[in-house]
Amino acid sequence: MTTRRWLSLKYIPPLNDTPEREGKYVTANPIAGVRGSTVPAEAIEHPMREIVNCIEQAGLTPSDADLTQLQQALETNFWQVADAPFLFETNGYQKFPSGLILQWGTVSATTTGANIMFPIAFPAGVLSIAAMDFGLPANRYVQSYNDLSKTGFTAYGANDTDVFSYIAIGY
Repeated sequence: MTTRRWLSLKYIPPLNDTPEREGKYVTANPIAGVRGSTVPAEAIEHPMREIVNCIEQAGLTPSDADLTQLQQALETNFWQVADAPFLFETNGYQKFPSGLILQWGTVSATTTGANIMFPIAFPAGVLSIAAMDFGLPANRYVQSYNDLSKTGFTAYGANDTDVFSYIAIGY
């Protein structure tokens, strides 16, 4: 198992900083008599170590022959959610790289119950479900639900036809 090492990446001012420069780096200009900033080693080493760490966490081997490694690492480490399966509709879902799945929908229920199917089945199980009033007409709500499974649940409305929204979380 890889141990993550996180360095403290913070701004490191020049060694020869002055109040007029306010911690900013200055390019030397001998003609104008401006002495350039003295760069401390940490200002170069710390960001370099952060970049190498990011590359290694993506499973890549740092190499000076490939100048696209940081981009590859960012796409692997941080932008996986963009490639995760999803359905952005009234009844939809989002699968996350961790295996967590978020599903939602807007459906109708009656006093005798309505079988509600999730957009996709949860492979392992449902962790939680919340149902809420869709808003109109007044006094319409989900009275209860049961028969919760990987594929759906049964909802019971308080009236003949109650429209409601739900959110389900599972894996």
